Amino acid sequence: MYVKINGTQVVHPEDPGTLPPGWDVWTQWNIDLSALGTDLTRVRSLTVGVEGAGANGVLYVDDIQLAGVASDPGLQQVLSWFEAESGTITAPMQVFSDSPTASAGQHIGTEDGIGNESNNPPADGVATYSFNVPEDGVYRLAIRVIITGGSNSFWVRIPGMATNTTNHASGWVRFNDISDGAAWHWDVVHSDDDSQQEVEFTLSAGTHTLEIARREDGALLDAIAVMK
Repeated sequence: MYVKINGTQVVHPEDPGTLPPGWDVWTQWNIDLSALGTDLTRVRSLTVGVEGAGANGVLYVDDIQLAGVASDPGLQQVLSWFEAESGTITAPMQVFSDSPTASAGQHIGTEDGIGNESNNPPADGVATYSFNVPEDGVYRLAIRVIITGGSNSFWVRIPGMATNTTNHASGWVRFNDISDGAAWHWDVVHSDDDSQQEVEFTLSAGTHTLEIARREDGALLDAIAVMK
């Protein structure tokens, strides 16, 4: 993807901010006009395009703004994402390979009928991941899920890390009322113990551990995204 401003082309950076497959949240791209030798008063033309051999897909553009200061992109920058099956997974959580639309062909979850752990986080059925953030700051998480039949929750935590929300007494986030859908879709982690407020994790630069545990049987998880 590129933008031409007064005929000068700027190519979108292909960096860790690239969105994961199936991502359906708007992301913001800020372009510094001063780096192009111009300013707000001298922009005469703007072109948005895509180029490259075999380039294909769908691109949506929502807003184009000329502003003195870039607006806050909020949680829209995806820093990294990883497959749900890439973690260390304990039974009865398991890896499934029966969804052709799952990223990389696999996902995790639990079978219907194994029972729920609605009141307290379980000792079993936990998926554990190691991930890195580049700097101290506030981060959010989203997961790609299929949610049907009322099985719409997981337990989530980053051990020892502070959040902006009220959570379960154990420190786990009760991620309940995930948006329903029989197709894979993304939902930002929120706390059922704090009126569904989105959870902001305060993290230091470096490596952290993420744990996602079963709460309601039949909920399926395909991928995890870390957002700034």
